[in-house]
Amino acid sequence: MTAELTMPKLSDSAADAVIVRWLKAPGDAFRRGEALLEVETDKATVVYEADDDGTLETILVSEGEPAAVGQPIATLAGAAPPG
Repeated sequence: MTAELTMPKLSDSAADAVIVRWLKAPGDAFRRGEALLEVETDKATVVYEADDDGTLETILVSEGEPAAVGQPIATLAGAAPPG
């Protein structure tokens, strides 16, 4: 099953955030709780951790690019849909 990873809401005031660095590359497997990427909001840079086990399939938003909260930023293989 393929699922979309969307930009998480990391602060109450942030409508968007910038992807600082992907910590996984397409094809890399990950476990629940493992760091996937670093995200910069208006207040801080935070590490976003995986909600479930899976594999990073495709990166849709590159490092240095902004994304709106809820916007798809990657596709995940073998992951349950976020919810």
